[in-house]
Amino acid sequence: MELKNSTVKPEFFLLGFSDHPELQIVLFAVFFSIYSVTLMGNLGMILLITISSHLHIPITDHSLDMDKVTSLFYTLIIPMLNPLIYSLRNKDVKNAFRKVISQKLLS
Repeated sequence: MELKNSTVKPEFFLLGFSDHPELQIVLFAVFFSIYSVTLMGNLGMILLITISSHLHIPITDHSLDMDKVTSLFYTLIIPMLNPLIYSLRNKDVKNAFRKVISQKLLS
């Protein structure tokens, strides 16, 4: 027996975006204006950089050592903190952590 996909999708829907048809034009105008402002800003920045010759030279005020520290931070420290952050979302762990902290502060 051959399985076939028999799904029929006559048009594209953004479910949950707006159940009110009268808001679709307003939402379109809002999102289109945000997109237009972003696009004009990006094109303006590209034009400005192309025209102005002193913007072609990158200016850095930090050293290579600072780049190494930043890379170390983002590749090692942040991933090591993830389990701690997600375990603190657990109510039992959060309550136990508060209890330990309060005992240390009071003693």
